[in-house]
Amino acid sequence: MFLNAPRTILMPATRDRTTLWAQRLLGLSLLVQMDGSHHLALRKISTDWFRPKVMREMQQRVDDLAQRHVTHLLDAGGPGGITVDFA
Repeated sequence: MFLNAPRTILMPATRDRTTLWAQRLLGLSLLVQMDGSHHLALRKISTDWFRPKVMREMQQRVDDLAQRHVTHLLDAGGPGGITVDFA
């Protein structure tokens, strides 16, 4: 059985307390941080969304969105920030 312990986050261990605090405060958990029936139930909800056929069907839409946003950044003419411009 795969267990998501002791750490599931790829960042310095010194940031674990802050990350766990934020997750608890906001009520967030990542699928990779769940085990057992809760993990399986949520995984079943999204499994069909990530099948190869669905990914192929979405590829053109993803390409179009990426092109549109990169063009927007380039047309702005100055330095752009992905987190500011896309968020």
